[in-house]
Amino acid sequence: MKPPITIIGAGAVGTSLALALHAGQYPIRSILSRTAAAATELATRVECGDAAGLDDMRLPSDGVVFIAVPDDALPEILARLCAAHAHAERHPDSAGLAAPEGDDCGPVVLHTSGALPGDILAPLREFNASVGSFHPLMLFPRGRSTGTEFTLCPVAIEGDVRAAAAAREIARSLNSRAFSIRPEKKTLYHIAAVFASNYFVTLLSVVERTGTAAGLPREEIVTLFEPLLRQTLDAVLRTTPHGALTGPIARNDRDTIRRHLDALRDIGDERTLSLYIELGLATARLAKEHE
Repeated sequence: MKPPITIIGAGAVGTSLALALHAGQYPIRSILSRTAAAATELATRVECGDAAGLDDMRLPSDGVVFIAVPDDALPEILARLCAAHAHAERHPDSAGLAAPEGDDCGPVVLHTSGALPGDILAPLREFNASVGSFHPLMLFPRGRSTGTEFTLCPVAIEGDVRAAAAAREIARSLNSRAFSIRPEKKTLYHIAAVFASNYFVTLLSVVERTGTAAGLPREEIVTLFEPLLRQTLDAVLRTTPHGALTGPIARNDRDTIRRHLDALRDIGDERTLSLYIELGLATARLAKEHE
């Protein structure tokens, strides 16, 4: 029997997760968001009758709770959950529910941060919760989530034994690709993700800026370079980053490199010049390491 799901956060990740879980026949117990309107809109899409703002947040006595909020908001969510549970213990007739006793009872609480370990939720263990993290290694554009993003999506999992087991079962049921990450290594893992996504986008902005300086139409530049981008990624996936390395540095074509540097100086693009030099040095080290 699939556990009931509570989702805190109705942004891009929370929305995609809710839609994927709903499609996977998980009962969505509650949707909570900073704005009740966002919670209500998502709850309607997943046929959930309980939607509310954060002021009404409670820690359920069982099931799985996903906290899909920005990293900076996690301390606030944790504090609210702890306060709500403490209030429920003082007032047993209130809406808050105390977790039942026993190692195999109580809720599983998972956050979706890529940089933070599940241990950030450690205070919830006092309420018999099992805590961990469930980080989908995927882009979730705001306003375009469909839930299908989780199909074959790699998901980094770590946490308490019961939380990690629950996270793996959910990933399996969503046809995601679960893998383990050591809690103390999550920041390094997240740095890798930033280079793979955010900094890649930054590099494409440099392609656009330099291509425009070369006289290419700005609106067509990324499209013109698309075959090269795809060939490069395909080469990396088929071999290794070093195996895919081409260009003037790999060929030790110093005259071409000098012309590149002179051209950037001529147009006064100091930002791109600095980046070209730093990336050039890193590329030279990569080429030399595998000679």
